[in-house]
Amino acid sequence: MCGKFAIVVILVVSVMPSFGTAEEIMALSSSNSVDDLINSGDLLFAEGRYNESIELYNRAIDLNKSSTTALIHKGDAFMNLDKYHEAIESYDDAIAILETEKNSIGNRSEDILINLYKVSQEYYILDNKYNQVQQKCNELRDPGFVISKIFSMGFLIYVQIPYGMLPKPFGQIIDRTERVWGVLDNAVIAEDIFSRTFYCLIWESSERQNDKEMMTNLEEDSLDLQTEYNGIQERYRINIEQLKEILNHKCEALSMLNRYEECNMTKETIAELDQTYECAYLQNQGFVFSVNKDYVNSIKYLDEAIRICPRDADAWFGKGFVLYRQGKVDEAINAYEEAIEIDPDNFMAWNNKGIALGGQRKYSESLECFETAIRINPESADVWYNKGIVLEKANRNSEASAAFAKAKEFAGL
Repeated sequence: MCGKFAIVVILVVSVMPSFGTAEEIMALSSSNSVDDLINSGDLLFAEGRYNESIELYNRAIDLNKSSTTALIHKGDAFMNLDKYHEAIESYDDAIAILETEKNSIGNRSEDILINLYKVSQEYYILDNKYNQVQQKCNELRDPGFVISKIFSMGFLIYVQIPYGMLPKPFGQIIDRTERVWGVLDNAVIAEDIFSRTFYCLIWESSERQNDKEMMTNLEEDSLDLQTEYNGIQERYRINIEQLKEILNHKCEALSMLNRYEECNMTKETIAELDQTYECAYLQNQGFVFSVNKDYVNSIKYLDEAIRICPRDADAWFGKGFVLYRQGKVDEAINAYEEAIEIDPDNFMAWNNKGIALGGQRKYSESLECFETAIRINPESADVWYNKGIVLEKANRNSEASAAFAKAKEFAGL
């Protein structure tokens, strides 16, 4: 699975326990616990009583049809009885369950990554706003900045080109015009200082603390999501290693039936699982590094993922995301285009390409990207909101209002 920034993988090896006493076997086999029945079956298996162990594994499966452990051990028992067709059937049942589980884990992982992406974007925007406002407010505390503004005002009024040297009436007209513009420029400078002072007083008295609290909350949300994601990755790793283990058992059974071509195909599936896992791991690490603003390591991991899986749209999307964060907008657009070429229905790549183009004031191209993203996923609040931002920048205010309304509708606001 290689989902938005992708996933991970673990090994659970079936090991049969040592011999047990008859009393232990009786006690366990009379239980209605799935674990007890499997343990009892394992004890019988270890004594070479394979048919009896199969009966107990079947009872465990009746109680829990998703028990892959019972299915694997049942398949192993059939192998020891040289019943290879039955073994393959049991292994296939376990593989089907693990595939379903893998898809479920992958979907959950993708949801977490999307939420982590959104939290990261919110923090990125708020952090930029906070730093810009703080810089402007700090400038007002700098005597050199204020003096330079005052000096500019005086210069505009009193230091004029001696237009009186020009032939009348041109010199007088130009002189008066320049003085009018000087007064207007002074008004703009004064308005900037006063409005900035007023805004900074309000921001520092209340909004500054609110912004800091929001950023702290977003950081905590990000850490919680990363913790949950690590747990999902571990589950995925277990799932993949279990699949590989069963596929190896199945390949052995196929070989015993001289079905070598099918065995080779099974080995190819195992190799694909390894490659998928490695690409997913590299992508995920790259994304987590980007969330924590370690862009150098992020790009390193994503480039390695692309080297191993050059046709993986999610790896290219992740690289575009990181490049955009670094301010490398043209390179980011190229990366999004690679993702789109591989997966034309990747609406997130279309959305992010639209954002990047909008930042370059290429509004028509940007809006085309958002339109495509909306055709793919018409209920994405993020896409509608981003489209509204670009429409607003293009002075298409009525269309922008309609887009924002759609964003609120799909966001449930």
